[in-house]
Amino acid sequence: MKNITMTKQNLAVLEHIQKHGCITTAEAFSELGISRLSARIYDLKHLGYEFVCENKSRRQEDGSIVRWKEYRLAA
Repeated sequence: MKNITMTKQNLAVLEHIQKHGCITTAEAFSELGISRLSARIYDLKHLGYEFVCENKSRRQEDGSIVRWKEYRLAA
C-alpha cells in the first residue's frame, strides 16, 4: 500500500478549500497547477479528512451541458 503524506499539492488543495469553501478540477488546474484533483482528494481522505462531493451542471447557450464536481470538507 502507498505511504500517503501531506505533500505540497495536498496542502495546497486543503488550504484552497479552507479559504474558498470548495474546489473544482478547473480551479485546481488554473489556480494551483494541479491536474489530478481526484488523486489529491484520495490522499487527503486517507490522511483522515472527510469530503462532500457535489455534482454540478449548467446548460450553455448552445444547448450543451457542462458537468463538474465540487469538493468540500465535511462538516
